[in-house]
Amino acid sequence: PCSLMAMAWPARCCWLWLCWAWCQTEAGVPYMGPGFKIVNAKADIRDLDVGDLDDMESDVPFPFLEHLKEEKEKKNRPTFDADQFAKDPMSFVGGGGSGVTMCFATMALSWTEKQGKEGTDALAKAWTSMLPNGGVEAKVYPVDPGSILFTVDKPGQLSALKSFILDQDDVDFFEVNQQRSYPKGRTAPLTSDEDRRKRLAEMSGRPLPAPTPPKPKEAKSKSVPKKGKGADAKK
Repeated sequence: PCSLMAMAWPARCCWLWLCWAWCQTEAGVPYMGPGFKIVNAKADIRDLDVGDLDDMESDVPFPFLEHLKEEKEKKNRPTFDADQFAKDPMSFVGGGGSGVTMCFATMALSWTEKQGKEGTDALAKAWTSMLPNGGVEAKVYPVDPGSILFTVDKPGQLSALKSFILDQDDVDFFEVNQQRSYPKGRTAPLTSDEDRRKRLAEMSGRPLPAPTPPKPKEAKSKSVPKKGKGADAKK
């Protein structure tokens, strides 16, 4: 065993402090650890460089910011109920429909066949993020594969939305109030409405609606000779 004097100075100090603490405990004196007092918390935080505690997004990694943005969009994204829309389209424009315009963007059938409903949802999400960057305020609802509904309620927004949509790739046409507009260089849709309707029915697995039967022709009524006093008078 080595003696106390043979120990290095730091080890000797530690050993003496432990002995003193043990003696205090044996004597009934409660142990009091070292105490600290915060004098200036803001200065301590500034010196530690932990960032801006009032802005929880200022000092976090970019992927985490993207994740937060996606979660906020999911929470605030409006949901679309096709059955409810079919029953009451004006329920999706809010405010009783006053001053609100509904319009549609229809994608090319080739794009729709490749992307499907999942791709349409992703495109609606991307456009929801892009539109505010161009100063366009619109609500975006992915409806069917290749079809996206928009609602706008401010003057000038419809024209800006139309320009944005027609500048995008793979757009077949933009429609508002049953009036269609096409990208530059075209004056007609890429696919007829009948062909599009059949292909979408095949993609969704839904049976095609039965064609409306023609109305029966009304039979011509044959003239029946009158009977009675009037008829006798003519004779």
